[in-house]
Amino acid sequence: MTYHDEQAVEFARPDFENGRGKECGEGATSTGQATVWAGPSGEKPNPVAIPERGVAVFEPPDGSFALRASFGKGLAEYSVWQLHDGELHLVRGWKERDGNRVTEVGDPPDCLEAATDAVWARAEAYHTRDLFYCEEVKRSRR
Repeated sequence: MTYHDEQAVEFARPDFENGRGKECGEGATSTGQATVWAGPSGEKPNPVAIPERGVAVFEPPDGSFALRASFGKGLAEYSVWQLHDGELHLVRGWKERDGNRVTEVGDPPDCLEAATDAVWARAEAYHTRDLFYCEEVKRSRR
């Protein structure tokens, strides 16, 4: 996998602290942003916690991917990051202004097609509280 860390400053970095990342984000009237995580082969990850509706927390293994999408006011941005040795590295990214691609780096991993669809769906979902790309969690009754 080729990393493009020299261009990473051009893209919004997904939240990743203390070995944890999270699926979160939503759309609004004319804007939206979202982050989803995928396993090293593009599979849906298992959350370790769901602290609130629509937010899943993960402890991703090395090789996992974080995908981020945002749009609004004629701008759109998409980036794919891979976790390696506890650090996120830019794998793929692009920006568009008024439908014209202005920045593009890297090639998308083939295994991330479903995760890419999920991150854009989440970013476009108006005030969602649904989880879009993680294994279903069975809750116990108390």
